[in-house]
Amino acid sequence: MMNSGQCEFDRCPDCDVLLYYEVSSATRTCVQCGRSKSVLVPSIQSFHERGNYNRNRRHIYQKKEHFFQTLLDMTCTGRRKASPSSVAFCRALLGRGRHITHKMVFKALQDGGYKGAYNSKYEIAARLRGRPEIVLTTRETEMLRGHYNRYDTCFHEFQVKHNIGNKTQSGRLRLFWPVRFIMSEMLKLVGREDLIVHVKCISSTKRRRLYARYWQGLRKMTDRRRPPARRTKLILTKLPMPGKRVSYREYLQMSRQEKPRSSSSSNPSLVAFSQRTVQA
Repeated sequence: MMNSGQCEFDRCPDCDVLLYYEVSSATRTCVQCGRSKSVLVPSIQSFHERGNYNRNRRHIYQKKEHFFQTLLDMTCTGRRKASPSSVAFCRALLGRGRHITHKMVFKALQDGGYKGAYNSKYEIAARLRGRPEIVLTTRETEMLRGHYNRYDTCFHEFQVKHNIGNKTQSGRLRLFWPVRFIMSEMLKLVGREDLIVHVKCISSTKRRRLYARYWQGLRKMTDRRRPPARRTKLILTKLPMPGKRVSYREYLQMSRQEKPRSSSSSNPSLVAFSQRTVQA
């Protein structure tokens, strides 16, 4: 028996029996209580897997993913799963009607302590209003995505050139402008200035002027990189006209007429016999 202060690697600490090692899953399992634990095997695990062993997977979001997800949330295109309790609380506190905005819903969620439902404020507001605050057509949404993709190619170079923006712990450069500021500028590009009032503005006047000043330089850089319009030359190719369509009856007649000719010409004895009959 083991002492209370000792723990052997090959034995179960509860049952004190040898653990069964499974090669395919690299786990040791107790045959009595079913307790299982993973084992790091150098011959099976790669170097990358050993570095991330027993850790949660990380996904490094790109800048465009944050903007596109915000666009889906604001237009309520991608439905979020709002908790029924948070929706019921906002409905009891605010009621229903077109006067409800996402700012009112966010304030209600703060008062009620629903911190996990902050990202669903647009969805809850749309349910209480009967329609989303920001309604865009398919063409306008496509133009928004296209404009952002143009600017996304210049974000990193412009920030490195002007030495603006903070860095993450891993050394990646953060986006200098907030997404709500970029959203307002994108709405101006597609001609929907009436929807800017529904986007949360920058509270500090100093920061807003700083963002606008650098945005002017970024817009000039992006416009210079706009690819020139290419004029494609239209070339029409003349297609051959199809022949006259032959019916099945005509096809049979043509085949019957061609068969004797081919058979008589191919067999010389038949040709000689036909000549003798003609002379007689």
